[in-house]
Amino acid sequence: MDTQTTLDLGPPTLTATSAARRLGLSVSYLNKPCAAGQGPAHHRYGRRSVFHIADLDAYAAAHRVEAAPVSSKQGGEA
Repeated sequence: MDTQTTLDLGPPTLTATSAARRLGLSVSYLNKPCAAGQGPAHHRYGRRSVFHIADLDAYAAAHRVEAAPVSSKQGGEA
């Protein structure tokens, strides 16, 4: 009987370099909040960090800043 084994590799992951590029940051800038426990969720394997794409997207969404609404009043009108 021929059986095939499929490994579940889990969600796609990125290295710190690729994760920083995806967020538009330098690797050192990404490492600072991660070291303080305030960066995106990640897994540490020794000195190596890997990031799930979904965690990076959630981190980016949590740090989104909305533009302030523009007032419709013109200057000089009372």
